[in-house]
Amino acid sequence: MAGTPSYQMHQHMMGGMQQMQSMPLSGNVDKDFVRMMRMHHLQGIQMSQMELQRGSSPEVRQMAQKIIEQQQAEVRQFDEWLRRNP
Repeated sequence: MAGTPSYQMHQHMMGGMQQMQSMPLSGNVDKDFVRMMRMHHLQGIQMSQMELQRGSSPEVRQMAQKIIEQQQAEVRQFDEWLRRNP
């Protein structure tokens, strides 16, 4: 199963989880939430892009496209909040 798109997606997800777990906490719940959710959303975007590249179900591809659009908008909101709250 190594090398398959599903395996690659799983490996990417596990790498992102490790990054989130190793992220130093600021002690500010709001900032930590935004930073972790930003990373989580970036993972969702990348997984959705993999679905668009390799998936065959029109229904799932439509879900993936919607996830990309919504989570990109939320990442922009997170980035803006982090700029205002260094």
